[in-house]
Amino acid sequence: MPGKEEKKRRRAIIRGIRQQERAEAEARMPISKTDLRGLLDFLEATIFEKRGDKNWCYCDHTLRQTREFLRSRSLPEDSIAEWLGDYGGFCDCEVASNVGDYWSDV
Repeated sequence: MPGKEEKKRRRAIIRGIRQQERAEAEARMPISKTDLRGLLDFLEATIFEKRGDKNWCYCDHTLRQTREFLRSRSLPEDSIAEWLGDYGGFCDCEVASNVGDYWSDV
């Protein structure tokens, strides 16, 4: 069984690997962090509604709203849509949820 110092060393190694993976993922982003935050905010405002204590989602299982946002900013739709899919964003609500969860710190 590893000792306390060995556990700390292993955690530091894992933390370093995760930071490197995150930096590499950010370098591959085909959308700026500002535009991604704008997209996520836009989707939150357009496809989700709170009624009483329940959340309602108005997603038609496409990237219609996402593509509308990307067109409004003259961003490359296809490459960004493919990238969003890499993070589980295959429709508007999945972009908001899955991509939003992964990139929540943008």
